[in-house]
Amino acid sequence: MARPRSGNGRVTPKGGSARAERTPDLADRMLDTAETVLTELHDVVDAEYWASVMQRELVADPATGRPRVGAKQVLNRARRRGGAGAATLCRAIAVFGPLEHRSAAAELADRLAAPLDLPAWFERLGEVTPVAAARLDDVWGDGFSVHLDLTRDLDGTTTTEGLAVRIEPTAGWLAEIVVGGTIEEVAAFTDGDPHARFEPIPLADARTLLAEALVLRDPSWAAETTDPDEPPADGWLAMLRQRVELLPPGGEPAGLVEPWSPAEAEALVEEFLAADGGDQGAARPIAELVCQFVRDLADGRPLVWSPPRVRLFAGPFVEVVPRDRPDAAAILDAVPEVMERWLRFAGRRLELPDHAVEANVAMLHQTREIMGTWGADPAIDDGLELPGPTASFGPAAEWPL
Repeated sequence: MARPRSGNGRVTPKGGSARAERTPDLADRMLDTAETVLTELHDVVDAEYWASVMQRELVADPATGRPRVGAKQVLNRARRRGGAGAATLCRAIAVFGPLEHRSAAAELADRLAAPLDLPAWFERLGEVTPVAAARLDDVWGDGFSVHLDLTRDLDGTTTTEGLAVRIEPTAGWLAEIVVGGTIEEVAAFTDGDPHARFEPIPLADARTLLAEALVLRDPSWAAETTDPDEPPADGWLAMLRQRVELLPPGGEPAGLVEPWSPAEAEALVEEFLAADGGDQGAARPIAELVCQFVRDLADGRPLVWSPPRVRLFAGPFVEVVPRDRPDAAAILDAVPEVMERWLRFAGRRLELPDHAVEANVAMLHQTREIMGTWGADPAIDDGLELPGPTASFGPAAEWPL
């Protein structure tokens, strides 16, 4: 059984990321790092994490649109420098690097490694076989995770390791990538949990889900949430892309984004007003603004709400209320009451269990209480707790991913 490893909780090997470097000799510094890891890493999964992190330097920086250093430049420097570090970095690029440079990197890695005695993991990077997939959904239909079981042959022994990818529309889509529990372990953990639905899916469907999430991924989210003193939150990203390439094609379209048209949103507002029966004074403009907020948020689904999504709604919602509206103050005052009615309406439409609806409502009022005044500073993490131990994979979740 592979021991659990969290992409957000592991320790990067000394010099494990050159992301902070901006000097012309970044290629040399990456080669120096490769020399170091040869003495520090003895496990193929640890080596894969390092190799995956290194690729962050070779892809376009969201801030500049250019890579920090070109893969061709790194390979040329490795060719001139030679040695074990150069061979190791070339192997990392051959397995996890940009597709157009993998072949050249593999050829150079083999040539540089030929006279050397390198760790056993050198030849094992990326050598896994996907054998099973599953999907873990929360009860709200908001966040979910894709789980893969992958086998690896080491020294004549076949081991199974798990890979889990947490996908959340409101957290940059690829919220977390974790190597750890197998599908069997996750199934045992979630058995009987009212907040979770865990079901096997075809490997091809797992590919379409992950591929679409990779396309939708917002790289700025990882940049904003990465602690400079911790391993990078997207350190597993290059490895994930390689794993997706190993999955068979032909899966069902994922359909992660399902935006409602303006006409559909208008019809939904009319349905809410007709079915709700509450005070209609501010209900219409608030319902219309809710649909607008969700359309601009991520996936455009006005009926899908979970405690983390409700919490996210609390602060930014005030920004979509035009200040020059004569009824702006009345709208803001009515938001908590009308939003509770909307959450209950959405719950009925989606046939959510009562406990899921009440969790959303509880989060709405907890958020309001902590913020004091509706529309105050949205930075309200302190003191805010999600109801339930596994609510929508939020900060309080304890999934064995």
